[in-house]
Amino acid sequence: MAKPLRAARLRALPLALALPALLGATRPAVEGTEVELGTGTVRAEVDDFRANPTYRYRTAGMNGHLQLRHRTESGLSFTGQLGLEGALIVGNTQLAPTQLDDWSAPRYHLGEGTAYGGVAGRVGQHWRYLGVEAGGAAFRDNLRDLAIRPSAEGWIGAPKLAYLWGAWNTGPMHASNLFNEPTVGVGHRGDWVTAHVGAHVASRLLVPPDKQAPWVAGATIEVNPGVRIGVDYAEGRRSRQQAQADSRLMFVVQVDQKERAEAPW
Repeated sequence: MAKPLRAARLRALPLALALPALLGATRPAVEGTEVELGTGTVRAEVDDFRANPTYRYRTAGMNGHLQLRHRTESGLSFTGQLGLEGALIVGNTQLAPTQLDDWSAPRYHLGEGTAYGGVAGRVGQHWRYLGVEAGGAAFRDNLRDLAIRPSAEGWIGAPKLAYLWGAWNTGPMHASNLFNEPTVGVGHRGDWVTAHVGAHVASRLLVPPDKQAPWVAGATIEVNPGVRIGVDYAEGRRSRQQAQADSRLMFVVQVDQKERAEAPW
């Protein structure tokens, strides 16, 4: 029994290495309905290209996150997400020289409020050692126009041991575009504890002088059957000249209808 299982794992290794490269944290879906709620503090720097010259605004505020996911007995999954954020302008920087013949003052000033909202939806399929979801996402705030992007995530491995994951525009949604970019990592989903850690490796590889690759980490612990609480943290910089790193610190509650099952190994 051990030899066929070992051979199956070796055959799956190339896919395990390729999947995260295609997709940026995610986790395997349990059968039934799963709800995730999160709230916490956020910081971001946002560029306003609609003004001349371009200004970069530093914001600090609160974020809310809701995700609903349902997985059928066959493994088919449906996921919907909502992200809301309210923040204050805490600083601004002029990024380009002033054009005297076409100049505009900053459109926003210290103490003014900003609002951000994002939605995403995906359809996917989850098996014992592999899962994928794909769909779309849309976000907008009063500093930028509406943006529509793909939303995708995937994982491969034995969840109760360890799995590789990749995600792109899957939330928790945040005004910082850094945390919407493709990210890869490793995770664990046991009966009582979950954990994940990951980073946007491509940003460090492609532009090492400028970007501090954003990274994410989180963990939950079960406090009642099907109820988990935990934290999620993310941090990164688009450039080393940023006055503050973009960051997100959230308190998370997860509720699901899972049933105890044999470990998938």
